[in-house]
Amino acid sequence: MLRTRPEWEDFLRKRKGKIRVFGAALAVACLVIMIRLWHLQVIEYSSLAGRAESNRIRQLTLDGQRGLIVDRKDKVLVDTRPSFRLSVVPEDTPHPRSTLEYLSKKIRIDINSALARIKGARPFTPVVLNRNLDRNSVAFVEERRFELPGVALEIKPTRHYPHSDFAAHVLGYLGSITAQSLAEAGGKYAMGDFVGQTGLEKEYEEMLRGRKGLKRVEVDAAGRVLATLAVEPPKSGNQLKLTLEFKTQKAAEAAFGNKRGAAVALDPNTGEIIAFVSKPSFDPNLFTIGISPKDWNALATAPSHPLQNRVTHGQYPPGSTFKIAVALAALEEGITTPKREIKCPGYFQFGIRKFRCWKKHGHGTVNLHKAIVESCDVYFYTLGVEMGVEKLALTARRLGLGMKTGIHLSGERTGLIPTKEWKLAALKEPWHPGEMVSCAIGQGYVLATPLQLALMTAAVANGGRLVTPTLTVMEQQERKKDSGTGRRINISEESVRLVREAMRGVVAEPHGTAWRLRKGPYEYAGKTGTAQVVRMREEEPESEEDVAEHLRDHALFIAFAPYDDPKIAVAVIAENSGHGGAVAAPIAKIIMDTYLAGLPGVKRMAKPKPKPRPVAQPAEAPAETTVIVAPAEDSQQSPPVEAPLASSGSAETTEAEHP
Repeated sequence: MLRTRPEWEDFLRKRKGKIRVFGAALAVACLVIMIRLWHLQVIEYSSLAGRAESNRIRQLTLDGQRGLIVDRKDKVLVDTRPSFRLSVVPEDTPHPRSTLEYLSKKIRIDINSALARIKGARPFTPVVLNRNLDRNSVAFVEERRFELPGVALEIKPTRHYPHSDFAAHVLGYLGSITAQSLAEAGGKYAMGDFVGQTGLEKEYEEMLRGRKGLKRVEVDAAGRVLATLAVEPPKSGNQLKLTLEFKTQKAAEAAFGNKRGAAVALDPNTGEIIAFVSKPSFDPNLFTIGISPKDWNALATAPSHPLQNRVTHGQYPPGSTFKIAVALAALEEGITTPKREIKCPGYFQFGIRKFRCWKKHGHGTVNLHKAIVESCDVYFYTLGVEMGVEKLALTARRLGLGMKTGIHLSGERTGLIPTKEWKLAALKEPWHPGEMVSCAIGQGYVLATPLQLALMTAAVANGGRLVTPTLTVMEQQERKKDSGTGRRINISEESVRLVREAMRGVVAEPHGTAWRLRKGPYEYAGKTGTAQVVRMREEEPESEEDVAEHLRDHALFIAFAPYDDPKIAVAVIAENSGHGGAVAAPIAKIIMDTYLAGLPGVKRMAKPKPKPRPVAQPAEAPAETTVIVAPAEDSQQSPPVEAPLASSGSAETTEAEHP
């Protein structure tokens, strides 16, 4: 029944308060809506417009080509090749797990890892699933492109090392940028970028990496590209030219065979590194798309330590190669002269202990020249004890030992030249005079890197200048402009000349410890060394067969050639391989011969004229038999002597120092 007017008025009067409350609530709600609309349209306009636009317009990053690395003759050592990269955009992938499971039927994908990265990624940031798809995998994805929303294929430049493990410790490798490096990069990189991790790839990262470009594209609701709107092309990185010589490096690596060790060759006049070998090596291609945990564990835990750069990180007892430094120190300090003679009975008596010479029955009476040529331990034991550790350390440091060389590679070790102060600080013990016996033949506390030994050799070869090693042509040019090609060390030219002549005798003279090199095409000068890994018995050294391989002596050899006009200086160490003259010297010869053969105008030694064959004598009057002794590779006999009868003298071909 309808109410009359008075009844309505009465009804409204009774509910007037409720109506006011409802009206106020409605007004507040309208005000809130208006304020929210104003906030969205005015305050958050830019942000919301950008998000709306990103649903339709995407900005993609274009990677620039990384610069080439070439040798001194422009032989390509490292280049960049295109590869197909598979990724997903989280916002455009409605069912990530099912999509990944479908893809994994034909493509290798770590589903659990990918799902974790998708969950933590930004909505429109691509998550990489595979960085190097083969042709069949690319075809599989392309054929199902419209069935896989959010899945994208991109062509990306990938670092390539065409010569596999060639010079790997110099060139280095790339790896995914870490979170810490990304934070320090100041926006130059994005997560997932690959950057130099070791070697020259790391040292010259800024020069090699180039600059990224951008591409704006229009996409549909599934994230598929419909059109390209704008492109800012990337910029390629600069080429890096090295001082390495490809043929020499290749020959040096091959010369090692399966041996572990290191070799470095450089121009003694400029410091340009010609060959840089650390064995065993590794293939940097394993790292270019992200190394698998299995491969990484195999490299990191290998007993042979293939990732270690032995040229600059390996610290070894230099053995008898250190006698070069001892000889120069003794000459400079007046401890010895070219005419001073010392008797070697086969041992050196110090207090109640006898330190034996490598030659059991001794070398007889020797002067400085003969002591270097035949590597007489007793001669240098005597000089070391008379000279003392401080005087020896002074000259050794002048030759570049016990300090960093200045090479443009990170992590270089300093080696060790002991002093009284060092021992007191490091070991909390005073220096004992008897410790000089071991130091004088490069044992005891003395340690050096192969690169340091090469620089010491270069200083003797060039007449007394300590050069700084360089690996790039650009760096060499800058150093020539700024500081020349080396500084004169405070050692007299006469002392250097005497040692140079003795180093030539090591190769050229009948009883020299590196006589195996004497018939080479060039005139070499060198010094052999055999460094103990562990101390053996004093009475007699154990035979190699009785010693575990990892405890056998290291073989060392330092050399330069040609003698009259040195173009190359070399240091070689072959770990646990025996004697320097038998093992390391042939490797050094291959390195020197390969490099010098490619240089125009290098003087070669004249070949000796062949002797006429003896005329056959009548049967009744036979000729006196001529005996030529030809020792085996590791024999302890003299080199062949062309004489009616074999020489009665016995010169060892190898030395084994035992402090």
